[in-house]
Amino acid sequence: MLISICIPVGPSEKFADVQITIDSVLNKSEREVELVIKMFESHLSDEIRNYIKNFNLNVRLIEGQDKGIYDAFNICAQAASGDFLIFLGCGDEFLGFRDVKDIFENKAYVNSNVIYAGVIIYDGKKYMAFDNRCFFGERRLFPWRNPCHSQGLIYKRVWFFKKYI
Repeated sequence: MLISICIPVGPSEKFADVQITIDSVLNKSEREVELVIKMFESHLSDEIRNYIKNFNLNVRLIEGQDKGIYDAFNICAQAASGDFLIFLGCGDEFLGFRDVKDIFENKAYVNSNVIYAGVIIYDGKKYMAFDNRCFFGERRLFPWRNPCHSQGLIYKRVWFFKKYI
């Protein structure tokens, strides 16, 4: 099972934030993962290429125009080849597949099209996004912010394309 992690890099992003996100995936990945990185035009493309060449990664780099983060997410999704999609913004930290492994093996989630993953979201301040444990008795995990965002969710790719693309 291949999981595609989609990362848009906008024109105002700093390489340090992109590096945080890539490192969080590298440090936590226990499954087959594909990184799909969409760079606005060629912003940070040299830095990203130089950085990722040091790792044994399945990476797709996409350069070009986009209409903002959600358009870049859609471009990533179209280029992705994984069975599942995860969207991360620059500076977001992926917390790993600890819960995801349980979710995929748990019969209660077999028909789920969207699953919460553990992600720390960065928007000037860091906070934890929802994860599935919130719904099974660990209420202290609820974040103080609205959980309705694309980061921190795992989508079945087939469902995502039927629904949104």
